[in-house]
Amino acid sequence: MADEVNIKDGVEQRVQPVEIIDATDWFLRTTIENIVSHGIEIGVTLTVKGVIVSGMLVGGKKYFEELSKLMKISSQAPNDISDFLGNAWKEYTAIYEQPEGASEDWQPAPIGYVHLMNARFYAPGQAPLPENQGVLWRGKLSSVDGFIIGNFSPTTRP
Repeated sequence: MADEVNIKDGVEQRVQPVEIIDATDWFLRTTIENIVSHGIEIGVTLTVKGVIVSGMLVGGKKYFEELSKLMKISSQAPNDISDFLGNAWKEYTAIYEQPEGASEDWQPAPIGYVHLMNARFYAPGQAPLPENQGVLWRGKLSSVDGFIIGNFSPTTRP
């Protein structure tokens, strides 16, 4: 038999260490922490357990502001359940803000969720759901199997 060549001995292995937290994608997590959490919105398409979800990636604060607005708009009377929930959910925005009197090295809690505005769900050969407009969507970061930067946009069929 010909001489065997051990490629491993002849190649310098260069591996960049990557921190893995709860099996989440470090790139998506740091994109949310360092870009989206500061008010920048970007289009993203996620695969989550075989489902394709596409929309605008927003921070948690923006998600709860928009959710609160939707509930307040659907309110039929002052102090009804929609009004109550709109007010209660608006308070969740505080968890994304630096508390008054916090030290200069304060850091927000680790990102655990992905938030989308104008989200739609896609399946092969089907119209996106919902068809008329996107929705607010919140999902666990650890459930995202893959993603692309950029979002799908519905097309009209001839």
